[in-house]
Amino acid sequence: MLSGDDNMALDLIESGGDGVISVASNLIPGEMVEMIHLALKGDMKEARALETTLSPFFSACFVKRIQSLSKQRCLCTVGVKKNFVSRCVL
Repeated sequence: MLSGDDNMALDLIESGGDGVISVASNLIPGEMVEMIHLALKGDMKEARALETTLSPFFSACFVKRIQSLSKQRCLCTVGVKKNFVSRCVL
């Protein structure tokens, strides 16, 4: 069984799930792979620590606004972009 929600992936793995179909991995693939691999190996302490670090990123990605603005905010959250500038959609 796979989780379809990044912020619930570890809970599912702890309950016997096999992984996640991840939206966040499009923007932070290395971090998501590491978190899921840690969990699948049974190292939930380290997986949870990484999840805690990524939690603001998950929240920023799924703000109920225009998706492109959410993605810009996500990239700023993890330091890929330096400034988040909200602009009107034409």
